[in-house]
Amino acid sequence: MYNSENGKELRPAHFVPSMLPTHVSADESAPLWLDETTDKKFYVFFKKFLPEPLFHCLLSRAHRNSKVEFLRSQPVVFTDVGKFWMSPGQPYRLKLIKDTRMIEVTFSCSNGNGNETLRCVDASVFAWWMEFVKGISLL
Repeated sequence: MYNSENGKELRPAHFVPSMLPTHVSADESAPLWLDETTDKKFYVFFKKFLPEPLFHCLLSRAHRNSKVEFLRSQPVVFTDVGKFWMSPGQPYRLKLIKDTRMIEVTFSCSNGNGNETLRCVDASVFAWWMEFVKGISLL
């Protein structure tokens, strides 16, 4: 990350997802994501537990990946939604939908490369999920 005043490189910032504001409480005059007809969405459903802890891990991982791979990217993170980048021209959104116990992943296909993007997003979310569940012991 870079300081906008003097252009010097900064150390990565850390955040606690559960302490972030929700998107509803943020300034609605600047929407986080403008839906387009070419956008692709997929959903991860959870029946036996609330997805919030996993979602917060996903937010942290997505933020780190966006900042590490694309230093000048500007992730936008709230406790219930975040906008990130897989590549400089490939944004995606992670959104927690608590009342239906699911996570929505939306990515832009305006670049015309929807199928490849879907494979990349699917592989990333699956890898994050596997990393998360390997630390859980089932009794």
